[in-house]
Amino acid sequence: MDLKLWLNWRKWTLLVWLNAAFSFSLSLGKYPQLFDRVAIVCGVFSFVLLYVKIDNYLLNSKRFQARNALLVSVCIKSLFQLYPGVELAAGIASTTFVAWIIGNIRFISAYLITLMDGLLLSLIVAIITGMINFVMHKLPHLTTKRI
Repeated sequence: MDLKLWLNWRKWTLLVWLNAAFSFSLSLGKYPQLFDRVAIVCGVFSFVLLYVKIDNYLLNSKRFQARNALLVSVCIKSLFQLYPGVELAAGIASTTFVAWIIGNIRFISAYLITLMDGLLLSLIVAIITGMINFVMHKLPHLTTKRI
């Protein structure tokens, strides 16, 4: 593995795990079984893999603005750690939805809840990032300081 790829994996592993810290700590109480905890770790690493693949695609296709937006969105998501209500709501919605669809199946339920939680939070962040982008680019008079 070359150095750039290794640094990219390391960057996304760190960012995704930092973003998952609050949800992961809560899930330890709900899922005391080792098998379920392994499923949650697999779910988080699924997002690491996804972010690495997206980042590499954007880098190789020279879409630097989109790559920067991806990094900004992950940083915005990290702010949810300061206001856990969003994380809790996404976790409750994910748990309820997966339980309604498949019930409680060891490993599978914990893995799917982790994926669903991450997808919901990513959707929320995409909406927030889109709104910020809209204000900055479509309404520049709101972001420009007048003297």
